[in-house]
Amino acid sequence: MEKASYTYRQYDFDVAMEKIKTKDFEAWTWLKQIPPEHWCRHKFSSRAKTDLVVNNISETYNSSILEARDEPVITMLEHMRSKIMKSYATKEEGAQRDKWQIAPNYQKRLEFEKHLASFCRPICAGRGIWQVSMAEFTFIVDLNKRTCGCRKWDVTGIPCCHAVSAIQAFNHRPKEYVDHLFKKEAYLLAYAGQIMPVPDKTQWLRTTFPDVDPPRFTVQPGRPKKKRRKAPGERHAPSRSSKRVAIRCSRCKGFSHNVSGCKIRKSVENRVSSYTSVYCNAV
Repeated sequence: MEKASYTYRQYDFDVAMEKIKTKDFEAWTWLKQIPPEHWCRHKFSSRAKTDLVVNNISETYNSSILEARDEPVITMLEHMRSKIMKSYATKEEGAQRDKWQIAPNYQKRLEFEKHLASFCRPICAGRGIWQVSMAEFTFIVDLNKRTCGCRKWDVTGIPCCHAVSAIQAFNHRPKEYVDHLFKKEAYLLAYAGQIMPVPDKTQWLRTTFPDVDPPRFTVQPGRPKKKRRKAPGERHAPSRSSKRVAIRCSRCKGFSHNVSGCKIRKSVENRVSSYTSVYCNAV
C-alpha cells in the first residue's frame, strides 16, 4: 500500500495496485472505494505544494493542547490562544534573526535531489525543455512551466533530481527554481500577523447588557477520556511499556508469563497437594 500511496506517477500507482490485487483482493476492493486524491500523491493538486500523506500535523497539534482539553471552554481557548501567540512571535523573531533564504527542511530535500542529479543525463531540446534520462526511465522537464514528467516537482515545489540536472546543465542555480512558498519572504508573511494579549476579566469593559452565564455542566459517569477517538479500522498503538518490557518467569526463566502462571510451579503445587492428602489419609 505504501508504494501505491507514495508514488508520484500513475504508472507506478497502477503497478502497485495490481500487486495489492494479486495478494489481497479484499484490500484492493476497499482501497478502490476511497477517492485517490485523498491518499495518493499522483492525484495531489500542484497548487498545494505538499506531498504529505499522513496527518502528523494534526496529531502534533492535538498532543500540544492535551493539557487544556479537560479545562472549561473559555479557559481552554485562552490556553490555546497563549500557545499560538507565543509560537507566532518565536517563529517570526527566529526567521528575522536567521540568514537562510529557503526553509531549512526544504533545503535538505533540495540537497538530496542534487545528490541524485549526478545519476541523470540531461539533453537540451531548446527553449527551456529538456530530456532527462535516469536508469531505464526518461522524463521531460520544462523549466519555463517548472514541471517534470515524474510529477514530483509539480507536487512538492522542490526541483526533482531530473529538473536539478537540467538546471545545472543550463548553468543556473537550483535554489532559484524552488517555489516561493518555501522562501523566507513567504515564511515571514505567514507569521506577519500578530495575536494580541488579553487582560484578565478585572480589566474588561462593563456593558449595559446582562451577563452571559456559562452552560449547565453535568458530570458524566466514568473517568474522563483524554485520548482521541480512534477511527474505524485504525490499529491500536501499543504502549511504551509493552514495547520495551518483556514478561519473564522468575522460576523457569521463560518468557510471556510470570511465576503465578508458570506450568512448573503448578505441577509442583499439584504434587505437593497430592502428597499432603495421601499423608493425611494415612495418618
